[in-house]
Amino acid sequence: MDKIKGVIFDLDGTLANTLPLCYRAFNHAFEKYLGRRFTDAEISAMFGPPEEGMVARVVGAEHCQDCLEEYWHFYAEHHDESAVRIEGIWELLDFLKAKHVKTGIVTGKGPRSAAITLQKLGLSPVIDSVVTGADVKTPKPDPEGIFLTMRRLALDPRHTLFAGDSPADIRAGRAAGVATAAALWVTPAPGHAAVLKEGPDYTFYKVQDFAGWLAKHVPDM
Repeated sequence: MDKIKGVIFDLDGTLANTLPLCYRAFNHAFEKYLGRRFTDAEISAMFGPPEEGMVARVVGAEHCQDCLEEYWHFYAEHHDESAVRIEGIWELLDFLKAKHVKTGIVTGKGPRSAAITLQKLGLSPVIDSVVTGADVKTPKPDPEGIFLTMRRLALDPRHTLFAGDSPADIRAGRAAGVATAAALWVTPAPGHAAVLKEGPDYTFYKVQDFAGWLAKHVPDM
């Protein structure tokens, strides 16, 4: 492919292993306001809109804001113990920054939880643009968030790569006309087939392999 001048990432499961924390935080809030818990698969099936829309749909308008506050409080309070740093991600982002490759995030998370993760994991200084679920009308697999990122960063799709860990990520990247990379370094093996079925242009099971590949495909200084 052409030299890569911009890399756009999904957040949960790609740049940070935050999904277990999301499941815990949602169940903490839902149990308080609904009196029941959900399986990880049930919560995952609710993903799409940011947590504001997701919670409103599950608990209703009357308790929505209180439930959200409960979710955000738990998410922030338990972030350090539950959100695992992915080995090699910070070195990868530092490398891209040094090569003047623009970086962005397109996530379905709401702005508040995304900001918590970016701040606690120290990602903000090395990310040029963040698009959350509140910034778009239609979540992935719609390409709206990727298009918005490319406009913000003045990126040409021919020189842009989108990396994510879900089928929706691969579909969104393809719809945006950019190269796609399946980032499967966190996704459990049983989940690989669904992502690979979407036909990503590239597949990586280790951050280090992705970094080595990028080193050969970014512009020389």
